[in-house]
Amino acid sequence: MRFLPAIDMLDGQAVRLSQGDYAKSTNFGSAIEVIERLLIQGIDGLHLVDLNAARDPEDRSNLATLRQCISLTRAHDVMVELGGGIRDLGMVSTLLSLGVDRVIVGTSALQPGSWVRDIDLELRPKLVVSLDFRMQEAQPMVVVDAWRRTSGVQLEEAVDEFAQAGFVTQLITPVARDGMASGPDLELYRHLVTLYPIALIASGGIRDVKDLEDLAAIAPGAGYLEGAIVGTALYRGTLSVLEGLQACNR
Repeated sequence: MRFLPAIDMLDGQAVRLSQGDYAKSTNFGSAIEVIERLLIQGIDGLHLVDLNAARDPEDRSNLATLRQCISLTRAHDVMVELGGGIRDLGMVSTLLSLGVDRVIVGTSALQPGSWVRDIDLELRPKLVVSLDFRMQEAQPMVVVDAWRRTSGVQLEEAVDEFAQAGFVTQLITPVARDGMASGPDLELYRHLVTLYPIALIASGGIRDVKDLEDLAAIAPGAGYLEGAIVGTALYRGTLSVLEGLQACNR
């Protein structure tokens, strides 16, 4: 299982949102400086999100900073995935040419007639489909547009549809747990990898090394746990990079 420290970037700063709420953000300083500290500690993967672009796809004010971040990861041979406001194939191509290993798409993937669904087969392994959800009337419903509205699509329907279309790597986030350090949804992830042929990236709620060990212990079924995204626990100091790497590589 891959250990993926999270950098959510807002106006060039590394921040954490509580339950996807921009009004409830905590600033942890320059994103570049945070990444430099993580690189010194030996990370081998990084999860980057452009929150400005996620909220407004026309807002590319973080682009210069993102270029610097990507350059840093390239120099240390660190796998980097990046998302936030990806709305067309041109942006995917731009990011891949800059050195991004995987591009994360969310809202675009769920739009009727989406360009994502028609993308060439050879590019699909370089895309991560991000499915963020909230519980609505006891059903997990995928949310879009920076978590502000529901897509009307039930989570498992989306997981199955994208898996069948060849989008195997899927990032699943319960928004209610995001940034809350409330523990990962182990039952959900166990259920999904049992039934669906996906490489699942877990996100939301990871507090400490035990949470990572519990995720890593989930047995593969039709799919498997490919990675775990950790943000708040690293910033709060309840989990170290070394502990994370060791737990994920057991």
